[in-house]
Amino acid sequence: MKRSMWMLPVALLLAAGTQVYSAEPPSGQAASENTASKPDPQIAKWISQLDSNEFKVREQAAQGLIKAGLKALPAVLKAIESKQPEVRSRAFQILFAMSKSDDKPTANAVLAATKEILKSPDLHRVAQANKILKKIHEWKIQGKWIIVGMTRSQVEAILGYDRDIDGFGPGYFTMEYLKHDLSIDFNANSRVIRVGKLASGRD
Repeated sequence: MKRSMWMLPVALLLAAGTQVYSAEPPSGQAASENTASKPDPQIAKWISQLDSNEFKVREQAAQGLIKAGLKALPAVLKAIESKQPEVRSRAFQILFAMSKSDDKPTANAVLAATKEILKSPDLHRVAQANKILKKIHEWKIQGKWIIVGMTRSQVEAILGYDRDIDGFGPGYFTMEYLKHDLSIDFNANSRVIRVGKLASGRD
């Protein structure tokens, strides 16, 4: 009787162990996880083409990465660390172009990633990141840039006059340019401090 009582817990443990051991994820789920962890071959190809001998190939690769947006961001950030000057330079250009994306998650991710680059011990990377951050709220309209530091009259020479909305601080105010889907903040000296999209703009 005592032996039977001792055997019972062991049998239960074995049964529980067998149940846990047999609980494997469905084959479809495992395959999906493996696929998700693999780099996109097209993005990898575009990254490799940034150092092509042909200008047209480099340009097409850069445009492909820009259009890929958030999906390509990790590969572009890695390319910034390349030993090839052309690849590094192109990667920063792509990063800046991505910061202009109408897709807010992409633009925000680029902004966060660019700020992280400032922590790098590589002074060249830090300098390039600072250039991007300085221009992060600039916008190109009809071939002309609306940039931080511009006066209101300079902006209106490009965009025309639209409408004021409520101020957001002492002397600070915002202009909405509906035709161009832009919102521009000005400081007390009527100089641009921020440019963003009206609908899906960046913070």
